[in-house]
Amino acid sequence: MKATKDRIIEVAINNIKNVGQISSLTMASLAQEANIGKSTIYEYFKNKAEVMQEAVKEIVDSYTSSFLELEVTTFKDSFVRHAMYLLNAVEECRNFAMIVNREIRSIKVVSKEVVKIVMKSQEVYTTRIMEIFHLGFSENILKSIITSDDYLIMGLINGIFGLFGSKQIVVSKEEIIENLYQTIVKIKG
Repeated sequence: MKATKDRIIEVAINNIKNVGQISSLTMASLAQEANIGKSTIYEYFKNKAEVMQEAVKEIVDSYTSSFLELEVTTFKDSFVRHAMYLLNAVEECRNFAMIVNREIRSIKVVSKEVVKIVMKSQEVYTTRIMEIFHLGFSENILKSIITSDDYLIMGLINGIFGLFGSKQIVVSKEEIIENLYQTIVKIKG
């Protein structure tokens, strides 16, 4: 059986991922969904902002850990699997960025700690992608090493993922990844 605090966080995460209406979520509704009394939530959290902060941290940590569990093999295989993972994560939490930008900030949940966790996860993703690009260089697929300072490539990747997240790209994830891969090889190959 899950610990009470974990159930509360799970309910908050489900609301972030699936509902996207954090502003209408109350401590009472959190308690009801977690099948506990409202006063029990206050044993673990001072307010809704604290619950949401913990949920955001849990989401970011979970995705980052799973991303790092992906094996790095060859350039193309690793690029495809890591990009697919990120696209699936974007699709699964499509509303997450909007919620963070709109609703979570409105309840003052973005603490310095959450910002640090998000920034650290972005560093982890960038470091892993750089590792994969170095494979492309060592396999002679890419002619020059791509670094985190290679703004064209980073902008391309971030832009594609942003467009996919906002539903402005209507092709399949496989097509997105193949086109992105081919474009990177064309630019740096």
